[in-house]
Amino acid sequence: MNQINYAAVTDQELGQYLIQHREAQIVLQAYIDRLNEYSSPVLLNLTYDIYMEYAVYV
Repeated sequence: MNQINYAAVTDQELGQYLIQHREAQIVLQAYIDRLNEYSSPVLLNLTYDIYMEYAVYV
């Protein structure tokens, strides 16, 4: 399995990867770290989408 450099991917890519790999805690942590570092319109919009995906998943 290839290790992904989450710091190097775009906000959109990270959000989509998180939606596709809900079980990957490291991806969720990378997303939360990025949200804490700064908030962009892309991150804020994706946060709602991701929240809805997780709500359906759980």
